[in-house]
Amino acid sequence: YAYPEWYTPTPIVIGLALDAEGKITSCRTIAQGESTGYGDTCMNPSWSNQLNGKTDENFREIDGISGSTITTNGYLDAIDAAYTVFNQLKGGDGQ
Repeated sequence: YAYPEWYTPTPIVIGLALDAEGKITSCRTIAQGESTGYGDTCMNPSWSNQLNGKTDENFREIDGISGSTITTNGYLDAIDAAYTVFNQLKGGDGQ
């Protein structure tokens, strides 16, 4: 996910698994090009594991990466995009 006010040459790529009800069963960072420290944090399973068990209603209720709103928001926006597709495939409106 790219923010227009910041240039990020390499996006964060995540692997996200949802169960049939839309609960996150696994979330992992596959690749990232973030600054040292921020990228290390989002690559660490101890950070991404906090998303396990979350749903489209509460996945934003996590501890963000300290000092890196852009990285945290990019990560959460990717999950939001996945939920849009999930809801469309289930016959919802994707909102």
